[in-house]
Amino acid sequence: METEDLWNFVYWDTFSDMTYLVTLNNKDLLGKGVIQHLDALHAIDPEGKTKYHTFEEPEDHYFYKLNKEKDNYLLPKRFYNELPMIPVKWEDVKLKPSDSNVWRFITEFDSFFIPEQNTMSLPEFVKQFNPVKHTNPPSATILKCIAIARGLKIAVCADYHCGKNAHYAIKAAIQNNVATGMKNMSEAMFYKLCLFNDDINIDEITTWTPAKIQAIEDKLSGYGDQSTKDYKHALDSNSKNEVIKHIHNKSFVITFNPYDEKKHPKYFGDNMGHPGKIEDRYPFLYFMGEVTDAAKSPVKGTEEQIVKENLEFFQTQASEFMYWHNNYHKHMHGYDRSKLCFQDVRKRENISPLIDVLDAMSISQAVFDYWVDFINESNKKYWLMRNNQLGVGPQEKLVMSEDI
Repeated sequence: METEDLWNFVYWDTFSDMTYLVTLNNKDLLGKGVIQHLDALHAIDPEGKTKYHTFEEPEDHYFYKLNKEKDNYLLPKRFYNELPMIPVKWEDVKLKPSDSNVWRFITEFDSFFIPEQNTMSLPEFVKQFNPVKHTNPPSATILKCIAIARGLKIAVCADYHCGKNAHYAIKAAIQNNVATGMKNMSEAMFYKLCLFNDDINIDEITTWTPAKIQAIEDKLSGYGDQSTKDYKHALDSNSKNEVIKHIHNKSFVITFNPYDEKKHPKYFGDNMGHPGKIEDRYPFLYFMGEVTDAAKSPVKGTEEQIVKENLEFFQTQASEFMYWHNNYHKHMHGYDRSKLCFQDVRKRENISPLIDVLDAMSISQAVFDYWVDFINESNKKYWLMRNNQLGVGPQEKLVMSEDI
């Protein structure tokens, strides 16, 4: 099988299921993931009687509680960094002799942890990450960089078949804390997804029903201000009073298709109450072009077999992605970015993670300036399209050289 075909999302979806769906992972933690401590646990012998559990290590008095389907688990603190995992050996215990609940105290496991691994430069990784043939290679490259960035808050309008969500889908398969393709969510569900995920892709926002999008547009604008003033919602809507934290590091990427009289007869904001709140905070970019060739779809029923046969490929690519997602800031050059068209403080801050990735990816100030010009041109094209002026008069064409 060609390596390029392994990038088909069906394989990545299968890899994600193998890594997270059947494993114990962070989403299975109970009690907000707070570390528990007990001086003693009570093991259950074959006759159903309890006796004191013998801890392998003194530090195992500290552990986490997890639940997977109908089973309860206790995970020693020293094993936490091995999540996700599949337990292979455990001892049945009770927290108190009189308890009815039985917990599996994990002693051995198979780890599916995806470590950070760096084997190539950022330009090399971006080039080979989810390779597709595209009529506009710069658009394809920027969309990959959007998937790598952390804390990004932008709106992306792109031509049909441009691949605006393709790289984000693979990101979701790797990270396990990404909500991608979100459509017509209720306010409560939207809040819950924002609470437990670091990357939110709000897809086809112009096709949402007015009631659904108007229910969340205030929150979207608030997040565009890096604001977490959701205390009222937390108090009103969930018994645990959970409040979204670290909004600065959460990404909100709004995606939608351009206006088309027949295919897509709505502009951004036509279904909103106050679209200006979002337009004033989120940089809007318009990417042109379309994918002309991508990874071939698998023969149905062979997905799991192919992933198992190529598991090292998927683990290596996932580890490389996690390295760059978490560490691109360490490779920045500090290029001058004064040419960036976004002078408004909020918009400049919201797009800065993408500009940071481009800084780390660029081998010179000239290459970085190329990408800044491309971002500026993409913003200009969006507003021309929005005002039905795209294609009127000469348009700047940025040529992509081999160096870039």
